[in-house]
Amino acid sequence: MMYRWIISLVVLVFSLTQVKAQDPVFSQFYQAGNAINPALSGMFQGEYKLSVSYRDQWYSLLGFQSSYKTAYVSFDYKFDPNKKNVFALGGMLIQDSAGEGRLRQVRGYLGGSYNMQLSESSYNGLSHFLSLGVQLGLGQNTLEWGNLWFGRQFDVPNLRIDTSLDPGEPTPSDLNFDTSVYPDLNLGLAWTGIASKKFSSHAGISLSHINTPSISNFGSIYDSYLRRLSINAGAKIMLNEDLGILPAAVAHFQGPSYLMMLGGSFSYSLLHLNESGFRVGSFLRIANSIEGVNLEGLVVSALFEKQNMQIGVSYDFTLSGLRLAANSLGGFEISISYISPEGSDYDNPRVPGF
Repeated sequence: MMYRWIISLVVLVFSLTQVKAQDPVFSQFYQAGNAINPALSGMFQGEYKLSVSYRDQWYSLLGFQSSYKTAYVSFDYKFDPNKKNVFALGGMLIQDSAGEGRLRQVRGYLGGSYNMQLSESSYNGLSHFLSLGVQLGLGQNTLEWGNLWFGRQFDVPNLRIDTSLDPGEPTPSDLNFDTSVYPDLNLGLAWTGIASKKFSSHAGISLSHINTPSISNFGSIYDSYLRRLSINAGAKIMLNEDLGILPAAVAHFQGPSYLMMLGGSFSYSLLHLNESGFRVGSFLRIANSIEGVNLEGLVVSALFEKQNMQIGVSYDFTLSGLRLAANSLGGFEISISYISPEGSDYDNPRVPGF
C-alpha cells in the first residue's frame, strides 16, 4: 500500500510540470535544503537543526538599497531519530526583496517528512532510504509603489524626474500595493544511499507552488506563481580518512525558464582541532534567456565546520553579458547552521556524508 502511494506521488510530480522563474535561489543550495525539496527536511545526523542564510546580489550594479536581498531561516526536529522510520517536523521562512520598488516576497511554511528505511543500515552493504515531504505555507508580496517612476514622468525640457506627472499606468487595486495572503503547497521525494564510510549519495525531486497561488497587485487572476520543478543530487567520496570530494547539482524549471548549478567541494577534516574541518569548492550556474543558454556565473565557496556548527561563505562572479556593467561582480552569501549531537548514530547512519 505504501509503495502504491509513493508511485502515485511520483506520477503527480511529473504530471504537473507546466511550470517564468519567480523564486529566489541560493548559491549554497546544499545549506538551504528545505527551499529546494521538503523531503530534505531531517536530512542530517542529529536530533534538530537550525539554519540561516543571507544573500545580497547585484549591489555593485544597483547599489545596496536596490540590490536583490534574500534571507532564509529553517528549523527541523526529528522524532526518535534512530528508529527504522523517522518523522521530521520542519518550518521555513524566506524573504526576498528586489529593485527600486522593493518588490518583496515573504513566505512561511510548516511541513514534515517521513524517512523510510528500505534496507538494513550498515556499512557492510548498500543501505538506502526514501523520504517523502510536504510543506504548506502562507505568503504575501508587497511593492513600494511610491519608489517607482515611469517614462511619462520624465520632464524632458528640464531633464529631471517629476513624479507629480500622470504615469499612465494602472494603479494596484490594493492602495497598500500588497497582494492578498495566499496559501502555497510543495511536495517532494528524496532517496539516500550509503554504501560505506567512503561513499554515499542522494537524489531528489520536488514540485513547488502546486496550487499556483495568485500574486497580483491588480486583482488579476492571470498573475500567479508558476509551478517549479526542482531536481537535486549529490554524493560524498572519501579519498582517505581526512580528504573527501562532494559533487553536487541542482536544477530548477519554472515556466519557460530554467537554472542549473553544478560543481563540487573538497572536504578536509581536522580531528586534531576538536572535531573541526573545512570545505572549499566552486559551482557553475547555467541559465536560459532570450539569447539562449548561457554560462551565467561562477560561484566560489568555503565552509568551516566546528563540532556541530557550520559557517559558509560564497561569492558569485558574473559571466553573462551583465559582467561589463557589474564589473564581473555578482552576489555575496553567508550561511550558518547548528545541528544538535543528540540522536546521532555514526555506526548506522541514515544520511549521506557520514
